[in-house]
Amino acid sequence: MKSKFLPIGVTIILGLPALVGSYFMLRPAVSFAEENAVTFPPLDQLEHYTTVKRGITREHMLTNPAALAAIKAGQPVPVGTHVVLVDYQDDVLTRYLGKMRLSR
Repeated sequence: MKSKFLPIGVTIILGLPALVGSYFMLRPAVSFAEENAVTFPPLDQLEHYTTVKRGITREHMLTNPAALAAIKAGQPVPVGTHVVLVDYQDDVLTRYLGKMRLSR
């Protein structure tokens, strides 16, 4: 006589590895940021020069007054100029991104 529990046992034995494997494949990945020597200038010393809106994203772009004066005069921005982008998603501050001009 066949056991009624055999198909259930086989299903559990075969399904358990698939269930455990899918947990490890679908869980959120953990990421780590490397430390670096990047520093931001004091944001209150920068001037807002434009805002870009795309869907739920709003970006404020900032730089120093000397860079804005150089751009208006048709000159290259000075070495050491910081440009900072302040990123909002659905009006919630998401991140700061920065770039510094290192050479001509």
